Amino acid sequence: MTSFGEACPTVEALLLRRRNRRFRLTEQVLFAMVPHMGAFGAHQVRRGCSLVALSVLAVVLIPAFAHGHGGGLAADGCHYNRSTGVRHCHRAPATTTARPTPVRPTPVPSITETLPAPKTATPSPGEAALWRGLRVAPERTCSDLEVPYPWEDGSYPQIVKDEIVRRLGGLWSPYDRQRFLVPGDVDIDQIVSMTEAHASGLCFADAVTQITFYTDLNNLTLASPRVNRVAKKDRDAADWLPEANRCWFAWSVLKTRLTYGLTIDVDEATALEAILVACEPAERVRPNPS
Repeated sequence: MTSFGEACPTVEALLLRRRNRRFRLTEQVLFAMVPHMGAFGAHQVRRGCSLVALSVLAVVLIPAFAHGHGGGLAADGCHYNRSTGVRHCHRAPATTTARPTPVRPTPVPSITETLPAPKTATPSPGEAALWRGLRVAPERTCSDLEVPYPWEDGSYPQIVKDEIVRRLGGLWSPYDRQRFLVPGDVDIDQIVSMTEAHASGLCFADAVTQITFYTDLNNLTLASPRVNRVAKKDRDAADWLPEANRCWFAWSVLKTRLTYGLTIDVDEATALEAILVACEPAERVRPNPS
């Protein structure tokens, strides 16, 4: 039987130079082929050996070009050459993607933190456009508004005075509790004067509304001539307040202004508010004669 060396001396020489694990399998396969090569002629044997030699060269040389030396790679893709002691790299180091730092959202203040604290007390007239249902605005006389002033305070018929006396339960004035002996000693007074009402918007009312205001018994009371003609006259609550029954007086002013849609200035609203906050409900309804 032809030995492998006799059949393919070149191949055997190549294998002897590369005795390691990489070629054990290749060597076993080649040696298994040799017994069958004797059945071929010399030409076929030489051709078969040439093919085998090319296969061995492919196994031997290609890994040699791909891996010039043994040894594993470090994490950065480099290692030391055992034969030269020089460290070199085969690939770029592995990169790790850094985790993005989580961004905490900026806390948004709740709606209760952004709103001002609620006020428990009634806002002052200077802070609000409305005071107890009345629009707060400066006074403007009829001449300023170029509206004719059709009324002057005049006398009332006796029937009106009699009705006021009946409501009060006697001939006396709620302003100072002064009592009178005869009806002629007392005047009829408008709680909100006609002049004050016109300066607060009654100028724009029609004639029927103005007459109704002038004869409204809820806005009429009794006063001494000294109070009606000298002390009070056409002044509002910012400039004059009665000596007695101030809760009743303040409540009457508020009701009259609300009834006819009149405005109120800041000073008068402030003066009335200081009175009303301390009033008992009963004190608003009826003046006390004693």
